[in-house]
Amino acid sequence: MKKLKLFLLICFVFTVVSGCRQTGEQRPLDLTSFQSVETEEEQISQAGYRFERIKTSALNPDLMVDLAWASPEQDICAAFQNEAGDIYFSAYEYETKTKIWEGNPLDCAFFLDTVSLDGAEYGLCANWSDDTEDLEIILTDIRTGETVNAVHSVKLPFYCANEDKLYLTITQKEGEKTKNILAAADVDGGFDEIETFESVADEQGLYTGQSITAMGGVEGILYLQISSTEKELLEKGDVQIIQYDLAGERREKFAMDIPAEFVSGDNQIMLVSQHGVERPIFGSGVIYDLQGKKQSVLQDVSSGNDISYMDKGQGRYWFGANQQVYAMDEQTKEIQMLDKQENMGSYSLKDGCFSYLYGLAGEQEIAIVQPE
Repeated sequence: MKKLKLFLLICFVFTVVSGCRQTGEQRPLDLTSFQSVETEEEQISQAGYRFERIKTSALNPDLMVDLAWASPEQDICAAFQNEAGDIYFSAYEYETKTKIWEGNPLDCAFFLDTVSLDGAEYGLCANWSDDTEDLEIILTDIRTGETVNAVHSVKLPFYCANEDKLYLTITQKEGEKTKNILAAADVDGGFDEIETFESVADEQGLYTGQSITAMGGVEGILYLQISSTEKELLEKGDVQIIQYDLAGERREKFAMDIPAEFVSGDNQIMLVSQHGVERPIFGSGVIYDLQGKKQSVLQDVSSGNDISYMDKGQGRYWFGANQQVYAMDEQTKEIQMLDKQENMGSYSLKDGCFSYLYGLAGEQEIAIVQPE
């Protein structure tokens, strides 16, 4: 009987310890232990892809401010700004470039981006609030101009569309306290707060506490960069990146020597664009293969030419900086630089077509890329 009691006691202790290991604070993963993958000198390679380029003047001579999508299956949808400064969307038939529909002007002082939710495109905008000094972050139907969700924030948000919800950061002030809230919004007005980080700033603008300083993710995974400060500037704090699944479960932590300007990824890779705090960084784009414990450096990414977009589809990761676009094979992790242009942006992945905008007003073109 004594032996049985001792055995049960040992089992109970083991169960408690195991439970503590599962629910306790995770130790950050040291990314410096990842093996570096030597890559060949980066050159533009369009092998295995079909390219088409369309001058925006074929659609409308007005100033294009953003691109929602461009593909043979879903035609072309683009945002323009008229002489009055109103932003509106128009859709065009892919082959003939004739207008199919035009939406109502969006009521916004700042047009941030388009996001794809529930198979439709929405405009993400910001307006100054009428009764406070806050910004009102607005999710708008691009066809009707109708607001489908809105929230107040003192700063423009980090954001990404993921699994039919818009994930964004909300910044609120309560006296000296600043709250950074990770939240999820949908097109039915639903709004869920996931986690809150707090800090306090003194008169010199030095922070003490934790703040969200980057956020992104794809395919049910979300990455959050947290800066921990003790009477410091935000960019001087210790940083780590937290990986979540979209149920809000904390999955992994990554210790970072250099803070990220941009972060995104899924459960296979984490992509960061490092931030040059005191001096510019060259080769600042880093891809961490979380399963193979390897890292690859994008030598052409640098401070001022940061990565600003990432998505996944057609068996590839697609990401773009201010002057380059890349594709990476999901299985082999082989990276190709597909294009290099000035003033690149407004990236979109829809129906198997990767599209982006480049050039200056009056000389802009849309590039549409499809795997062969």
